[in-house]
Amino acid sequence: MQSKDYLVRMRAWGVSFPKRGQPGFESALAFTEKRLISTKPNLVVKREFDEQNYKVVEIEYLEQNINFSKEAISLGIGWHNEKETGRFGPFLMAQLKAKRLKAGIWSSGFNYEISESQPTPKPRLPTLYDQRQGFIPSLSFWVTSFGKIHRPGCSFYERGRGKLTSKPQGTDCRICGGRKPK
Repeated sequence: MQSKDYLVRMRAWGVSFPKRGQPGFESALAFTEKRLISTKPNLVVKREFDEQNYKVVEIEYLEQNINFSKEAISLGIGWHNEKETGRFGPFLMAQLKAKRLKAGIWSSGFNYEISESQPTPKPRLPTLYDQRQGFIPSLSFWVTSFGKIHRPGCSFYERGRGKLTSKPQGTDCRICGGRKPK
């Protein structure tokens, strides 16, 4: 955004896009230009300045009352930045639908999170120690505070409030199957 005396650099709240050279970069750039250049968006500042000195804003198109970030996530142009939004429900659901439909970036199979040098998550299979027989392997399930049961490898495993247990009680997850693998 250009003002009279200075340039204000902004980025959309809650969504991350492919970087230059990654699959989907060109389509993300084209989508952003198409949706933002010819409109007058409503900008709500979520954070004054982030680590890269960008102003973090939530963008809505005034004439259509559509959230830019949610639209980009639902079309598979970008992905939900969960660290920034705290697992914001509408963005989370939009990403799950885009993944299920293999829309946009989800069709390429490229792992954007690993390319950003984040450590690779490893499912934990802790063991219980039995003094008579030694170690006995057991599967730890994640039971959320709402009582949903998730298996290792599920996108909800060890997310949010909950506890790890080998004897879960509650409702099985519809995605991973909980106690009964799908």
